Amino acid sequence: MQSGIPKFELVWREERQKFYVQWREGGQLKRISTGADDPQAAKRFLADFLSGWLTPTVEQKDNITIKEIIDIYTTHKKKQNRDRYKNDSALSERFITRNIQNLDWGTISALTPIAQKWGDWYPKQITRAHCREFVRSRTEDDGVSATTAKKSFDILVAAMNHARKDGLLSIVPYIEKPSEPPPRDKWAKPYEVQDLLKVLEKYQHLHLFAMLALHTLSRKRAIMELQWEQVDLDARRINFNPPGRVQTKKRRVHVPINNSLLVALQKAKETAVTKHVIEFRGQPCYEVGRAFRNYARTVGLGWITPHVLRHTGATLMAQQGVSMWEIAGIMGDRTDTVEKHYLKHHPDYLKDATSALDKIYA
Repeated sequence: MQSGIPKFELVWREERQKFYVQWREGGQLKRISTGADDPQAAKRFLADFLSGWLTPTVEQKDNITIKEIIDIYTTHKKKQNRDRYKNDSALSERFITRNIQNLDWGTISALTPIAQKWGDWYPKQITRAHCREFVRSRTEDDGVSATTAKKSFDILVAAMNHARKDGLLSIVPYIEKPSEPPPRDKWAKPYEVQDLLKVLEKYQHLHLFAMLALHTLSRKRAIMELQWEQVDLDARRINFNPPGRVQTKKRRVHVPINNSLLVALQKAKETAVTKHVIEFRGQPCYEVGRAFRNYARTVGLGWITPHVLRHTGATLMAQQGVSMWEIAGIMGDRTDTVEKHYLKHHPDYLKDATSALDKIYA
């Protein structure tokens, strides 16, 4: 835990052309940019900074640092990920450890910059100015996108909410996130889908993944975790939400199996050696992203990621006149969310309005 109040001072950094707040902790020099080149603005930043620093006291319930919150949350996520494999006795410890590391990497890499910059702080010390400086530092100094910086904030808020539910925090502070970039309208045309499936044919696990993504519009994790007990080839239905799994906001739904997908599933079932639908070299396969993109590049389609397949299916269905209600049903999304992204592709979109204008001006 942090103790004592350091001596803070404003210093001008010529190479940055900005004022910085500077102090020493445990003999180590630390500083944070005020984001200002005006002395008065820098003093206001320092006042806000000191206000946040002095708010907590050792008697308060919230006497827990950001680093401690992150450690608790990452430990929780690692246990959660390990629990996903605990009932599968066929998996080796080496396989489980490797896949847990892959699953944990996104959380750890997003929280590492937070821990480095704010690790010794209390949550209440974080102000909007600090959030803006973090985003500026990540985008300008580290060269990452605003979306990547926002992901760090998203996971930090999740970590603090986890601490609040455990009774370690009374209030999660407001975290000002960068503006959302416009949604990327990436989707493949039917001939591009055919080219992609053709190059994936000799890699059964990748081809089957692509078929499931294109014909069920399910998310990558739901497909990678799919087991044969969830697939009813006779009734031609897939239940992507296995028994015992609690539904989250990323809903997993029942999806009918169409003719094309039925052929692919029957072929895979004949050679299956594990209970997982997607398998590779006799082991369950939980990650296809890198291999998928590498082979997609060979036909000039490296921009098609596994998630783009989900958008592709929804977009092509909308272009065929399928209702937003049905697309929402198969995707497990709300109708208003689907309308936001796919209604513009529907052939009847604003058709009555433009037809009326045609008549008016005629």
